[in-house]
Amino acid sequence: FPVTISTHYMDYYISVTEYNNPYNGGGRDALVDGVRGGDDFRTGSWQGWQGKTVETVLDLGAVKPITSISVSVLQEAKSWIWFPAKMEVLVSDDGNKFTPAGYVLNEKPLDTMESQTNEMTKTMRGQGRYVKIILYQAFEKIPDWHLGAGGKPWIFADEIIIR
Repeated sequence: FPVTISTHYMDYYISVTEYNNPYNGGGRDALVDGVRGGDDFRTGSWQGWQGKTVETVLDLGAVKPITSISVSVLQEAKSWIWFPAKMEVLVSDDGNKFTPAGYVLNEKPLDTMESQTNEMTKTMRGQGRYVKIILYQAFEKIPDWHLGAGGKPWIFADEIIIR
């Protein structure tokens, strides 16, 4: 049953890492509102974090079976936005003790300047009420080959999909 998790489906959703306000994607529930951002970060549908590891916790309202967890991300290197290097997934029945469910490494080239989107997906067989997703920056600082060398890179995400 592929479902985009939305606020009416969950008891509540918590973004543990605060996004940068100019790129709020529509606010607190933007990652679960079913609205996709397309390939332009200026649409207002993307949430953005600069120089941070992004940690998000979702409450599904009850323990439910989970077969996959995806996060839709954007890369536009000319604007200092890169796909995360890694997405880590953890699950919990109580919201306190989280068990690792696995991770996904980015396999897309990071030196492409064209805007592109990707769904980082962790396929699994499990269950949980709480899902923690951690997105790790591709670089600590923007590499020397880029015009923004030494600056802080961005992560942009627009939707979390749990099946």
